[in-house]
Amino acid sequence: MAIAEPSPPQLDKAQESIMQGISSLLSLSGVGLSDATILSSICQLDTLRSLDLSKNFFTSLPGQHPPCPMKDGLQMLNFSSNRLSGQPGNFSGFPNLEVLDLSFNYLGGSISTQLTYLLKLRSLNLTSNHFEGSVPTTMVPSLEELVLSGNRFSGQIPMGLFGYADLTLLDLSRNNLTGKIRDEFLSLPRLSSLLLSGNNLSRAIPQSLLNLTMLCSFAGNQNRFHGAIPKGITKNIRMLDLSYNNLSGEIPSDLLLPDRLEAVDLIANRLEGPSFLGTSLKAFIT
Repeated sequence: MAIAEPSPPQLDKAQESIMQGISSLLSLSGVGLSDATILSSICQLDTLRSLDLSKNFFTSLPGQHPPCPMKDGLQMLNFSSNRLSGQPGNFSGFPNLEVLDLSFNYLGGSISTQLTYLLKLRSLNLTSNHFEGSVPTTMVPSLEELVLSGNRFSGQIPMGLFGYADLTLLDLSRNNLTGKIRDEFLSLPRLSSLLLSGNNLSRAIPQSLLNLTMLCSFAGNQNRFHGAIPKGITKNIRMLDLSYNNLSGEIPSDLLLPDRLEAVDLIANRLEGPSFLGTSLKAFIT
């Protein structure tokens, strides 16, 4: 009598869900990869939704190795801290990409139409590259996070940027931007973090910032702002850095209330006021 072979174990729904998750997520961060043939192999993983290849030595993106069926379903791509150089090219083959991180590479040139193909993009991080020219405004209007710090963008903050009404994070720090903070920031009602440090922005800090009810973090340090700090600036803001500017006048009384701010740095200005802002506050105003 033949002995029946045992049937393979059946996965329950929870196990199936876990296996599907494993097949859709791939992280090879910091393992010293550099061979382009590895990218060609990864490109065949058409179930991938999240791909983290950060902290390696790649010089090209996976989409540059056709055919690449992986691109169709990919939602998150982290290629930070690699050795990408030149212009990033277009992303026409990534129709579902929502999060793109190309920070800490050697990419450069200007950004014009390369990002227009990312119709579902929510978060873009291009920190610490060599991009130059104007701040790009060709992304999809539903963008929520835009991080462009540590590049060579120049000129004024473009009007086109104020069409991104869903922005919650805008980081333009450590560039070569000039001009003023525009009142048009009021068209970004969901903005919670505005980081403009390390530029050449000037003029007064506008009173209109007080009307950004979601704004809780504002960094304008290391610019050329002058005039007084707007009264009531702590109405919503909890973290404030205006150090290394040309601000003058008396420190607003609302900055004296320890329950209003978590951290404030006003060092290297010409302000008048007390030497501390409260026992629970990290404060530097000298």
